[in-house]
Amino acid sequence: MSKAKLSSEEINDMKDLANLSRKAIESRFQISGKKGKEGTTFVAIGNSGKEYAIKLFKATKSPAKLSKEAEYQKLAAEYGISPRVFAVNTTTKYIVMEKLEETIVDYMRRKYPETGSTKPLTNEQQRRIIEICEKLDCAKVAQNDGNPLNLMLNKNGKIMVIDFGYAVRIDNKLLQKRGPEPNINLTLWHFEKQLGYYNIKGPLLKERVSRYMYNQKSWNNTEIP
Repeated sequence: MSKAKLSSEEINDMKDLANLSRKAIESRFQISGKKGKEGTTFVAIGNSGKEYAIKLFKATKSPAKLSKEAEYQKLAAEYGISPRVFAVNTTTKYIVMEKLEETIVDYMRRKYPETGSTKPLTNEQQRRIIEICEKLDCAKVAQNDGNPLNLMLNKNGKIMVIDFGYAVRIDNKLLQKRGPEPNINLTLWHFEKQLGYYNIKGPLLKERVSRYMYNQKSWNNTEIP
């Protein structure tokens, strides 16, 4: 785990990008992908020429909820499984973060353009998704939204997880309900199910979830002397 510091280039870029109005964001930058239920992501270019992603939330977004979402992403980013957060503006309601390239769904559609065909994730990709969920548990954050559109690739092709709008802290209550690996029980289970909606196959994901659920059932049925 490492807590990456901003470079001098990134610090200078944030002098501009950390204090924008909604109008400035919408007029200066291009929308990345589709508008989401909670907000829209833009591709922003800093003074250095470096690209960033700006997630602009609805104006009604609670500042407290925005701050919490950003904090959970920062915790995940320390484990190298989520894009770094560079700035949080609770007045205009946006987060500036590391720019990613495309969702795993879009990537698989490009690789396997045949409509309706089953698209198999590689073992490496599946192990990375499992690793993400395991490291979320280490970060004590239950991402709690296993939508495959929340799995994105960076410029090096490495899968990252985004969107912590439904995330919660892993506390004793959650551990008692979901066992020692809440993100396997919740997030990975959801990823595996929803990938099937896009005809994307991940047998290692299913096996990891099934094994955990079986062990969890065994633990729950164990008599405590």
